[in-house]
Amino acid sequence: MKLTNANYFTPDCAFLPGDIYISGERFTGASNDKEIYGEEINCEGLFAVPGLIDIHIHGSADCEFSACSTEALIGMAKYLINEGVTSFIPTTMTANEKLIKNMCRTAGEYINKEDTSEVIGIHIEGPFISEEKRGAQNLAFIKKPDMAFYRELQELSNNKIKIITVAPEIQGAMEFVSAICKEAIISIAHSNADYQTAQKAFLNGASHVTHLFNGMSAFGHRSPGIVGAAFDSACMVELISDGSFVFPAVMRAMFKMFGDDRIIIISDGTSATGGKKDVYTVDGRVFIVKDGVVQLENGTLVGPAISMRQSIQRMVKEFGIPLESAVKCATYNPAKQLNLLNDYGLIREGNYADLLLLDKNLDVKMVFKKGRCVVKN
Repeated sequence: MKLTNANYFTPDCAFLPGDIYISGERFTGASNDKEIYGEEINCEGLFAVPGLIDIHIHGSADCEFSACSTEALIGMAKYLINEGVTSFIPTTMTANEKLIKNMCRTAGEYINKEDTSEVIGIHIEGPFISEEKRGAQNLAFIKKPDMAFYRELQELSNNKIKIITVAPEIQGAMEFVSAICKEAIISIAHSNADYQTAQKAFLNGASHVTHLFNGMSAFGHRSPGIVGAAFDSACMVELISDGSFVFPAVMRAMFKMFGDDRIIIISDGTSATGGKKDVYTVDGRVFIVKDGVVQLENGTLVGPAISMRQSIQRMVKEFGIPLESAVKCATYNPAKQLNLLNDYGLIREGNYADLLLLDKNLDVKMVFKKGRCVVKN
């Protein structure tokens, strides 16, 4: 396949006009033998970007990872591919041990389906968090970091756990960070850690922050907390970019602080993301959709009700973030953090041909997954 006249996102993270070549599942180089490409698609007026990678998502389209079913993961994967998310990491929540085990087992046994978004790991968000900064996480099931429990989850998941969120100030956390950091990405959040404690966690092997500014100690001019420690480290930081969880002015400041080399855009989506209802029950708790945001009955924020692609659209069209930066933070950066750049996150010869075509309004026109056109609008 040959995509001509595309304004494509290059490995240098810039947009340039040119042609894109696909052979089988992967991008390939140009050839004088035109017959090897088969179909030719004119992409004039469209942006060609690598498939989006969502590393933090609990559910979508009325489907929730916590349902612990193949059908729920398929439902998420079908919705996400239509939004240009070609790979994702389903994310757990603080819940009873049996449910977390079942979530890991379900994802571990899941076989990716053709023409849908691809599960590329698991993110364990809870139960190793603080009570004070639990946010919408369930207080009843918070526990101290437990290496034996982690090992069990990793075995149940067929070694698919890629990210673990931990509050570094709680008992046993530093030992856990040091022991596990070479096996999985240790992320800090749902934590009331001060600057010094967070800095120690980064020195001990933490390399990531879950949804920066949300569920953590405040960024003050005398007590900079986790945000300040993250700035002084080399870690990557997640951003919920819908405009509700991080105010647009703070988002712009965040890009100036961390640069687009260190930010990873996430959805933090739930079953309400792309869903059809206003009220949901998840693990016995009621979630309410109001003004595009999911919240508990007491008003505690849970997550956005819009997709990652729609959040990027807002970032660029409304909040003043350059398209190049937004795309980099949603494709290249997550692939790099997961050590998957040889296969994902780039339009480059040898990588999987995961690609979406966006119009000038950043609406999806076509999506390709491993060289196959799976969405056409």
